[in-house]
Amino acid sequence: MIRVLVCSALLGLSALHAAKAEEPPAPMTPELCLSGWQSFNFLIGTPPRLRAIQPNVTETGWCRIDRSFADLRENDFASVEYRATGIEAAVKNRGVPLTFEADFQGISLVQGLKMDLGPGNENAMGALKIKAQRDPASFDFLIEKLLFDAEDLGSISLTASGGGIDLKSLERMQLTLGGMRLTSLVLDLDTTRDLSRALRPVIEEVASLRDWVQVLNRLPAEMFTAGSRDALMRFARAMPAAKGTLTLRMQSETGLGLVQIIGATMTLEESGGRISDIAAAVEQLVTGSTIDATWTP
Repeated sequence: MIRVLVCSALLGLSALHAAKAEEPPAPMTPELCLSGWQSFNFLIGTPPRLRAIQPNVTETGWCRIDRSFADLRENDFASVEYRATGIEAAVKNRGVPLTFEADFQGISLVQGLKMDLGPGNENAMGALKIKAQRDPASFDFLIEKLLFDAEDLGSISLTASGGGIDLKSLERMQLTLGGMRLTSLVLDLDTTRDLSRALRPVIEEVASLRDWVQVLNRLPAEMFTAGSRDALMRFARAMPAAKGTLTLRMQSETGLGLVQIIGATMTLEESGGRISDIAAAVEQLVTGSTIDATWTP
């Protein structure tokens, strides 16, 4: 179940920015904790046993669910604490809260995320932290923190910002989806050989590691800052036994839009695995963007 929960958090809550929150959010109430939890679980279709959980409110005003009172299993998580603002309107309109923070602990990498980490990592655990906001006036959004920490195995963190989509309600999201644009993204991967090996299927979803080197070599030089393409190629060559830190930054003045994403996806679907077509799809996806990357073994 945790894979569904994490993926939904990445997709659904990635559409959340900067709500000019000078003051900390007010403490959560039992009613807000329950309505927010039930709404999210109905949205992603989790089992009834999870929807029925009544979260507690901590002394610091966060909602909390853990195994001391909830039916959480090995493929779920050990605990979660979360808080948000604008929950009432979000639940009523099937929209997105103004701000959202969550801290998932005790995620089993093998049982929950189904990662193949090899012998000795059967009990490997991870944690997921999310902090995101949106601005209802400008339609801007920001993922301030999206961090998955796999302890000694490494970590993956993401920050991103954009705008153009009204997340107030499901109806407004549908009407403004075409205007959504991603203007910046920063990805940090601190990896070990075991984590790199487990991530290989994800990276090879589009092309093999060997082919990625050829794809990168075909992309226009002006797309990269000095040394960035070489850094990505060295990382690809080091996989699936890479050990080190990869930092990838994408910046776009015009923003990466939905039309680009759809167009690149269609090109990939029709590529048949041809290197030239994969390179064309990647170029189409990041047109107008600058990529800066470093790889430190």
